[in-house]
Amino acid sequence: MKVARAAGHKTIYPIDFPMLMSGLRYDEVEIKQKEASSASATVSRTLTEDEVRLRQRTIQENLQRLNDPAAIASGHAAYMDLLKPDPQNPALYEKADLLTNWYKRNIRMMANLRRMSQPGDRVLLVVGSGHLAILRDLAAASPDLCLADTMRYLKTGENP
Repeated sequence: MKVARAAGHKTIYPIDFPMLMSGLRYDEVEIKQKEASSASATVSRTLTEDEVRLRQRTIQENLQRLNDPAAIASGHAAYMDLLKPDPQNPALYEKADLLTNWYKRNIRMMANLRRMSQPGDRVLLVVGSGHLAILRDLAAASPDLCLADTMRYLKTGENP
């Protein structure tokens, strides 16, 4: 909120479309204990690594790391791994369908962004790093959007 205020934004709009990679919304499904335990173990490990980074670096340094093109590409590559064949799984497109739903969520987020903004608006979009590659591609492909280089502002500290 402080960043939005400093950039002169008067309003904050939520654009996320919360849904699981299964394609269901959180209120549509009860997560099985095994899946929840597995996810918790992964989240706990990631949070610990991120907490260490957060404590060792400034907020600006952490945002630079998360917005670095190499970090964005690396994070997106993990989603692309879902397209690799799994000889142990008879469901040929199960993982591809998960990725389809991830893209669907991001496309809905972009649709929400487009819905709440008007031509000429300056928009500050704050999202999790897993969304960056897809949302940047969607914005770059939109002829009426002008995507600003985040790193320019993170490195110089200048006001967008």
